[in-house]
Amino acid sequence: MAGNLRPDAIDSYVEIGAYESPFPLQLLSTVYLAYIGYRDFLLWPAFNKDSLNYVQIIPDTCTVAPELEIEPADNLAETDIQNAADILSQDEADRTITITVTSSDGTANMVYTVLLRLATGLATLDTLYLCNGLLEPAFDPDAFYYTAWLPEGTTEVPDVYYRTSDPYATVKVDKAAEIGEYTYIRITATDNKKKRIYGIKFLIDESDGTKDFLQYSLIVYPNPAVSQLTVKMKHNKEIHKIDIL
Repeated sequence: MAGNLRPDAIDSYVEIGAYESPFPLQLLSTVYLAYIGYRDFLLWPAFNKDSLNYVQIIPDTCTVAPELEIEPADNLAETDIQNAADILSQDEADRTITITVTSSDGTANMVYTVLLRLATGLATLDTLYLCNGLLEPAFDPDAFYYTAWLPEGTTEVPDVYYRTSDPYATVKVDKAAEIGEYTYIRITATDNKKKRIYGIKFLIDESDGTKDFLQYSLIVYPNPAVSQLTVKMKHNKEIHKIDIL
């Protein structure tokens, strides 16, 4: 067991020469943490005293569970920390730290969990598509610049939809202000080192309809697929037949 134990209301022992206050310590029912974190690495979601379950990114060089920075809102509260058994395990239970906070008056407790996850250098997308328009060339995680052809009459830059290869990578989107400009998707890997930028330039299709937007209304993700592939039509159109070769 690790953590800090609740003190007695009035210390039983006082060193010679020390001053003992005649007022007992004020014991509180406050039972939450004020902070959880580890260096400059991502805690997801961002800490909130009322959120009890987190994912903590840690350096990929770690082989044992690091010591998280934990601060109770009441510094007299007791914290009991059960460390992760094996941070390299595929079993999430083995990579989870459990923190039990007991109020200093002993009347309440709260349990936080922190799942440890090694940082990765993945700063790519595995899905990118538009709901209205044609992305050219077809999406490839290793292709970083695209043209988005929009139907004639389009007056506003549409949103782009994406999913990162690592769900905990940091993403910043700089949306094009008008047609003819680029939307940039900036991705930072959880190791805080690898970065990638995807750029999509929006143009109006003036090819007299030779671009068949309907045939590009199919959404398929992720690309590449590992164990599961999702196929659907944009605008809730009905799928009549799919041939998998």
